[in-house]
Amino acid sequence: MQREDVAIPVFAMYSRCCTFHTGRADVRPAIPTVLDLLATGRLDPSIVTTRTAAWDDSIDAPLDTPMKLVVTH
Repeated sequence: MQREDVAIPVFAMYSRCCTFHTGRADVRPAIPTVLDLLATGRLDPSIVTTRTAAWDDSIDAPLDTPMKLVVTH
């Protein structure tokens, strides 16, 4: 999957008083909850995983820019 820039209608958003935030989220506070959901089977990460790689391949695995890479040991 190729990632490309996306056009954003900034003037239309401004006219409608829209606010757009982007960036990496601070997910640290949610990690214990997510791990619990995984451990109890209430969350299935396979629906968002686009590539799984072995630990030995973990250095090169991100080079093909998968949307969601999971490295296993």
